[in-house]
Amino acid sequence: MPVSFKRWPAARLSMKATERDDIDPFSDMFRPSSTPHDVIQLFGPSREYQSEEWFFSYLSVAEDERLYRQLTSCFLPRGYEQGFLLHGDASRKQGPIYTIRAWGVRFLTRYLDFCTDYVRVRNEKTKTVQRRAEWDARATSWDLPGHFIIASDEHAFDARGPSDRTYSFDSWCSYEDAIYVMRERTNDGKKRKKRDAE
Repeated sequence: MPVSFKRWPAARLSMKATERDDIDPFSDMFRPSSTPHDVIQLFGPSREYQSEEWFFSYLSVAEDERLYRQLTSCFLPRGYEQGFLLHGDASRKQGPIYTIRAWGVRFLTRYLDFCTDYVRVRNEKTKTVQRRAEWDARATSWDLPGHFIIASDEHAFDARGPSDRTYSFDSWCSYEDAIYVMRERTNDGKKRKKRDAE
């Protein structure tokens, strides 16, 4: 069922912003998010290029195993969604979303090549292919509020771009999967502490 974003403007009145320069976008898929729970607007690794705002509505599992609805937004380089609509598969249900992880969302990097302001700044800032890959990953990988973000048939992750199209991703962990992973992680931590104490 498509999510309604009608109440979003009221939610934005209490927005807080965070910089993401210290985020490692290549981190483990099951790690907790590094973004505080009360942050509802995220900025990219640089404000030197023009950007477009994307809105997200999703569920996350807290440490006490309760489900929470989260509303947040991030800024991708301007022209990203237009690049997807012109050169990608516009009928793709999940749109340009590459994957969902426990810590957040990752978009496909190939549509960054259509963001002219971003490409110009990236070319000035980065000198090697490896550094450009890292730069692109930081522009398209987002730690979102929530301890363990889920996306399944029952609880989809919904994203809305500047064109007002809504994209839904539903092939990540379900609520039951998240509970299993969280409990296993807790048990592993207890076993390590016991081994260290011996």
